[in-house]
Amino acid sequence: MREIGETAHALAYIVIANRSHTDVYQWGRRTKPLNLAAEIQHRLLPASLACEGAQFAVAGALEPAEHVGGDTFDYVIDRDTVQLSVTDAMGHDVDAALLATLVVGALRRARREGADLAEQAGQADRAMRGHGRSGFVSGQLLRISLLDGRSEFVNAGHPWPLRMRNGKVQEIVPQVDRPFGLNVHASGARTAAV
Repeated sequence: MREIGETAHALAYIVIANRSHTDVYQWGRRTKPLNLAAEIQHRLLPASLACEGAQFAVAGALEPAEHVGGDTFDYVIDRDTVQLSVTDAMGHDVDAALLATLVVGALRRARREGADLAEQAGQADRAMRGHGRSGFVSGQLLRISLLDGRSEFVNAGHPWPLRMRNGKVQEIVPQVDRPFGLNVHASGARTAAV
């Protein structure tokens, strides 16, 4: 079993290192053709759908993979933090995929500028409203410190998350801000500790 595990680990590195240069891995993963919205959505996903470190494991997937059109997730591992986002654009078509593209791009840009979660949410909201897109995108942003385990959380009109600790699942009930791009007046996003 140890040798099988080591072989699988080595194969995973080969796939990660080479998959951006070929479609062979995509052909192997797909059992059905993707619709155009799903193809756009899959390009928004992080380079690797899973990552693990000594203190954490992150994994995600879109189901059903061939018909998504607005659902995305993203994560990044920095020196001291893990940051995650989950978003869901209104609809299940190309328009939803374009909304998701706008929000994910705005969130990544803000995050890469060093913005805190509230500012990331604010930039995503302004991008939606500033580019004339109709509709809205709900989402959640999470930042977890790898130094002390503290976390911050923004909920932008998304269903409440679940947290599992010591084998027990608990629903987290945060303050809810409006979804990104919803044209109603409200104050900026609020972060909450979880």
